[in-house]
Amino acid sequence: MLDLDFAELSLADLVADEDVRKTLSDAQEALKAGDRKSAFLNVRLAFDKLHRMLVSDIALIKRPRGIKVPKRALPDETKQGLLNLQGVVFDLVHTLNILMLGIDPVRYRFLIANTPAVSWTFSGQYQALFTHNYDDVPDEVFQTCFEFVVEVALNASR
Repeated sequence: MLDLDFAELSLADLVADEDVRKTLSDAQEALKAGDRKSAFLNVRLAFDKLHRMLVSDIALIKRPRGIKVPKRALPDETKQGLLNLQGVVFDLVHTLNILMLGIDPVRYRFLIANTPAVSWTFSGQYQALFTHNYDDVPDEVFQTCFEFVVEVALNASR
């Protein structure tokens, strides 16, 4: 007989990586405690940790080097057109890499749009940029982001 309290089980318990699983559990606990800011941050951190693991195992398309146009080499509108084209190419490479990792790009963009922006230092510390007040974001948005990260983790462990 299983000695489990099924009411206490979470989707996070299905995640193989201990650090990602703990970060997802911390997200759920923060939401239960009413700390929505920490809840959304932890969902994003869990995804970023997972993403960093995935990209270390798969050869992805390298982002091309940026265009360096000397001043006065081209008319301003041509220069701006090149920079816009460069941005599109960077976005396409990023989207192709997301697809190569088996990540749904629409759900990925939803996560990115609804969680704080995170950057990482070389020492492994993160910095978060909170773009809006998470007190106004519905629980359903949190749940959608949470389930997406769990799904990516489960797909990665196959």
